[in-house]
Amino acid sequence: IAAVLHNTPEIRAQLLKYIASAFGGDRLVAEFVLLQLLSRIHTRKGSLTLGNLTLNITHFPTPPAASATNPAIRPFASLLASLMPKYHDLSLTLAALNRAWFFPRSVDEVLKAGVLQLPEGTTIVVDETVLEEGVLGDQGFIFASGRGGRGFCNGPRSM
Repeated sequence: IAAVLHNTPEIRAQLLKYIASAFGGDRLVAEFVLLQLLSRIHTRKGSLTLGNLTLNITHFPTPPAASATNPAIRPFASLLASLMPKYHDLSLTLAALNRAWFFPRSVDEVLKAGVLQLPEGTTIVVDETVLEEGVLGDQGFIFASGRGGRGFCNGPRSM
């Protein structure tokens, strides 16, 4: 442990360089990504959550028309998958919003997991660059409006 503590500045510099490589060498973005990856919730009281840092990274190149994924996100996604033990990415296309179940539900007495029902500590990257104009169906509206809940045998319940 003493050797690791002694080399902490060098390890941090190498890690920042590695993260920056996914953003064209942008060290500021790398600093924010590192802070986000290290942040943890330390206090929960009602709806107040302290300690977790949510990070929005903007100015990614626009994806090709009608694309389900943005190729510009791949280097960042690969980087996170290599660094984090639990990682999940989610492309928010209109089709995905209308088709996917984001919260748990019961189908014929069998409990089905939702897309966002992930283990604690999972790092999630949500790609909003692929979201296009269109009509949200009932499924997409429930998620986008924040009225997601759980769909059990007595019907959907807000959470």
